[in-house]
Amino acid sequence: MNFTHRPGAADPLRDGAETQYDLTTGRRRFAEAEFSTFNDQLKDTSFYELYQKLPFAVGRMRVRSLAPGKVMTMHADTSPRAHVALATNPFCYLTTASGQMHHVPADGNVYVFDTRLEHTAFNASEQPRLQLAIALADQETRIA
Repeated sequence: MNFTHRPGAADPLRDGAETQYDLTTGRRRFAEAEFSTFNDQLKDTSFYELYQKLPFAVGRMRVRSLAPGKVMTMHADTSPRAHVALATNPFCYLTTASGQMHHVPADGNVYVFDTRLEHTAFNASEQPRLQLAIALADQETRIA
């Protein structure tokens, strides 16, 4: 589920859910700054309160899940990401290519990582991991 979307999006809850890059051509499909509108249907939630308080320009703000026993492919994003754990456990980590590991506790705090560096996430538990992932649109690397 996406909390932000591009103005005029046909399906605001799903806008930008796909990868930012066309896997065939490698070209970027959109910039994080395009996701400048908070979904009207979700403005009565604590997520909107958080959105209004964030000290950076928000790009895509969405819930990301990682099933038990799953690992994301190693990748790099175009901007840093803020993470708020919604459901997690001590066996869920973000890991950089250099081997640095970070656990994001479900404590209500916002944790910012420079995900422009290659990284992955893994869930070595038996429960789903849910994270609120928020792109820092004002720190996006400009790629043609």
